[in-house]
Amino acid sequence: MGFTHGGFTVGYTAVPRWRWVKDLTGIKDEAALTASYAKYRRRNVRIARESGVHTRRLERDELSLFHQLCELSCEKQGFENRPLSFFEEMYDAFGDNIEYRVAEIHFDEYLKTWQDKLDKLNADKARIQKDLERSRTDKRTNQLNLQLASVDKNMPPVVKRVQEAHDLLDQYGAVVPLDGSMFLYHPREVVCTTSGADERFDKFYAPALMHHEMMVKCIERGIPRYNLYGINGLFTPENNPGFGVLEFKQRFNGFVEEMPGEFVLPVKPLVYAAKQLAHKLLHR
Repeated sequence: MGFTHGGFTVGYTAVPRWRWVKDLTGIKDEAALTASYAKYRRRNVRIARESGVHTRRLERDELSLFHQLCELSCEKQGFENRPLSFFEEMYDAFGDNIEYRVAEIHFDEYLKTWQDKLDKLNADKARIQKDLERSRTDKRTNQLNLQLASVDKNMPPVVKRVQEAHDLLDQYGAVVPLDGSMFLYHPREVVCTTSGADERFDKFYAPALMHHEMMVKCIERGIPRYNLYGINGLFTPENNPGFGVLEFKQRFNGFVEEMPGEFVLPVKPLVYAAKQLAHKLLHR
């Protein structure tokens, strides 16, 4: 029919030829959704929540925050970020069918979580020591000594986390944005087209919680597909800088969609041929 095919390519393109999709059909609630993940991903979501990570929708006047997070990822991955005006125009054009979200960590909550654990260990230790003073049998004494040893073993890493939380709170303040994503709604699916993250805080797993909570929203709205969008089409770690992206998306459990690729139909063949020749001569 006169079209030319761009080939069965791999790699990242403006419109990804390879996508990672999660089928939500038959998943009725959050518990069932969580159970459908790999064990590692279930743990990530739990850690994010226990660390004081929360997600929220951004208003139009907050889109610069999303743009800044995208800029961080673009710098690391060698992509060119779109201007803030692009995201503002998308916000205006799509209305209720677009959503920008940010995942933020509340370091005051993070500190409280670990301080509560430390307080409990100290209370347990004081209780065991009192019981040891009242112990009247060797068997009971041995049991209590084992309990005390367990508390003493568990305490140093918790003390370390409490100190870390104090340091993070002093250095960065109470609330820090970690991850931002742009989502497009369609009755058939939700697509995450653009995202960015502050990788200094990777251990808090904000992107995992972001996608999890969006999938929960899909279930609540009866949307059967969640599209995590682009992967590069390479599925082994060798010579594959995008393998980490694939691995991240795989742990939600889903499947790969391979698109047929790009087709071009020159409506002005002579002009098109001249442009192609110019690109070739200019090496671009």
